[in-house]
Amino acid sequence: MMRGLALTLLLAFVGSAAGVPCRGIAEARGQSAVQVQQDRLEQDLRDMEARLGTGRLDGTQVVSDSQRLRQRFVALHPFAPRFGPDDYRRHGRLAGRSFAWLSAVSGRFRGDRHVVPALVSAYSVIGDFYGASGLTSRSGFWFGYAGAHRAARSLATAGQGDRDLDRTLESLALSWALVAAMDPRSRWAWSGWDGARPGFEQTIDQAVGHAPVPPPVALPSLDEAALSPDDRPRWHEVRNRFASTSSRAHEAQLALADLRGRLAARGLSLHPTSVAASLSMQGYLDDAVEAIEAHRFAHALQALTRADYERAKLRDATGQ
Repeated sequence: MMRGLALTLLLAFVGSAAGVPCRGIAEARGQSAVQVQQDRLEQDLRDMEARLGTGRLDGTQVVSDSQRLRQRFVALHPFAPRFGPDDYRRHGRLAGRSFAWLSAVSGRFRGDRHVVPALVSAYSVIGDFYGASGLTSRSGFWFGYAGAHRAARSLATAGQGDRDLDRTLESLALSWALVAAMDPRSRWAWSGWDGARPGFEQTIDQAVGHAPVPPPVALPSLDEAALSPDDRPRWHEVRNRFASTSSRAHEAQLALADLRGRLAARGLSLHPTSVAASLSMQGYLDDAVEAIEAHRFAHALQALTRADYERAKLRDATGQ
């Protein structure tokens, strides 16, 4: 159903450079080939987590670590059909640690033009792995492409947008939107993964129309007295802009839900571009909340502008 370009380009390498040696190593250690690949991923994660924990991680190292993580998931691809119960249990923990590391460095290197592309690539390959190409899981696919889009959005909200970035964001959003076509039952138990907390599936259901539209995104509360004289007028501008943008976005989601229902009654579904615009719009609203809480008001305004832009894309579909 889906396969990222990065994953496709490395499949030939994996078959020759990862598959055959793994069998020899596994025989020598009494391990399965899956266990060998998981051992390699776990060792890399230990090293990456240790470097992250020092607080002295630089961008060049993050790029290198992101590429290594990406390669480990590509290497696991041919072995996914061989996973047994113990492999699934262990992989749940490894998946959680992989996403936790990516989330931590994405926050630390937000808007870094050198680092973000490597993070987007790693997230995307992991998303592909949890699509039809590896361990089919709606949650894993969501975390992969939601993370990739969020990392790329950090460049846009930092005011570094250009045509290439816009094309990347559109492509990622369309891939992310494929989650709407995945069977909600297409998931395995995320044993040991705190990221897939109870009830998380409802978040996906709401985003793709399998559950009622959630309430409008709420404006974070700030202690205005603690703001600097320069920040107060910026906060006032963001506060006023946020209220109207969040309200209009909610109205757009309700209109889209109504259209989705009417189409479903005729055996039809929303066009992927509408799903992509909806996911992007909500993503930028989440970015605005995060930026407000961090007092990054210029970034919040950029996010709200982008959210309005995505909402405008939905007018052709909903008529509103």
